[in-house]
Amino acid sequence: MLEKVWIMIKEGTGNAAENAKRLKMRLNAQGLEAKTPEAIGQTGPRGCEESNGPCGCAESAGSCGCAESAGPRGHTGSAGQLYLTDCPEAARRFAGGDCCILLYLTEESRKLPMEAYPYAVQDLDGIDADYLEGVYRRWAKKPWEILRTPRLIVREQTEEDLDSLYEIYAHPDMTAYTEGLSSDREEERERLRSYIAAVYPLYGFGIWMLEKRSTPEAADKAAAVNKTAAADKTVAADKTVAVNKTAAENTADPGIGTAPAGHTESGSCIGRAGFFWREDAQFPELGFVVKKSEQGKGYCLEACRAILRFGFEELGFSCVQALTREGNRAAEAVLARLGFQRDGCVRADGVPAARWLLRRAAQAEEAGTQKGETAVWAEKAAGRAEETTAQAEEAATGSPRGSFPQT
Repeated sequence: MLEKVWIMIKEGTGNAAENAKRLKMRLNAQGLEAKTPEAIGQTGPRGCEESNGPCGCAESAGSCGCAESAGPRGHTGSAGQLYLTDCPEAARRFAGGDCCILLYLTEESRKLPMEAYPYAVQDLDGIDADYLEGVYRRWAKKPWEILRTPRLIVREQTEEDLDSLYEIYAHPDMTAYTEGLSSDREEERERLRSYIAAVYPLYGFGIWMLEKRSTPEAADKAAAVNKTAAADKTVAADKTVAVNKTAAENTADPGIGTAPAGHTESGSCIGRAGFFWREDAQFPELGFVVKKSEQGKGYCLEACRAILRFGFEELGFSCVQALTREGNRAAEAVLARLGFQRDGCVRADGVPAARWLLRRAAQAEEAGTQKGETAVWAEKAAGRAEETTAQAEEAATGSPRGSFPQT
């Protein structure tokens, strides 16, 4: 978890000094400690000369010219700290070693090799604590928590999830309509490692793990609030959403829109779901799979509803597609309950598949439909409508299987 931000920007860089001062105040107000080393002045961090080197440092004082004495005496280590700077080497010397760097782009810092600095900004105004937490977690190779539902944590995959993935796909039914895992665990580990390193940073989304929340109290409290809203079947969809957001706030549930945050709860992984881009596709695609022993408990719809809401509200999707292979009636039933409409047939992975589409307006309507559906949706959001959900998950074949390719 990010604990402190050091803002190390040369004052001579345009109006950066004033912007940095506002950023420091903003981050402190958001509960994230932000500091500016006293040694930074017109010539930058100690030992830096603005006229020399790509970051303004004298070449004779090190790889970017930053003097060994840069920074206060005894300042070492970078755990929990991020350095926002236009002089990376000065930050490293200040930190006493390798550190998380968010590069501030200036005419000089743009000359640095960008492949060495994957995280960069050119404007300080749009930065907040959540954004910096996300950058730090990417650097520290820690998974982002995407959202929470009353019973689940939806988070990025980690290499440590490999055993859970093999457990999820162990039952023969799990690979009837989707690709399974490699029989070579090390090959699968490398595939997972590559996916995590490439997909999440590039797209900002992907296939995520579904992890049970270890503390049910939050779900029980949310259920009480949601049942109150459900009692009035005339409540509009937007009001229902507001009530559920209030429930999340009252139970200290981060809810939607807190992607970078870390989680402290730890439960078993029961499946995975999320979005991916299929080659030549017009829209991002939803995929999902739930462990055989956890089916029939409402987890699939609970997770997918929240994930779709995240896709439309936070990622800005206008439409999401899903593909199902012939005979996968259970997945079709789940998609129908989510509000998807069938839209012809395509070929995917060399076999025919039905295409389903869900547009933003339809998703909003499905999230709180009228004629009594508002009550049902609110109860499901708290995990209280398992039987109704189970009907959708177990229709025909009895197991909702994802249509996404194995990651």
